Amino acid sequence: AVFLAAADYGESYVYLKNLSTTTAEKIYIRSGATGSANILTLEAEEFTFFPWSSDEDLVYDADSGTPVMEIMLFEK
Repeated sequence: AVFLAAADYGESYVYLKNLSTTTAEKIYIRSGATGSANILTLEAEEFTFFPWSSDEDLVYDADSGTPVMEIMLFEK
């Protein structure tokens, strides 16, 4: 599912955190269409902060279970 649509934002910084405490609940982040290659995996309780040019949508999928992802977007 798309969680940040490129058409809605300009260049930004993105903070993501997997709030799950269950090790099997991984979150996969992809750039572009659903089904494209993973660019990052968030294990339980992991976070990341990265620049995003907003030229492609950001898409997520869960490995198993229903992990919750915290999202913060800092638009330039």
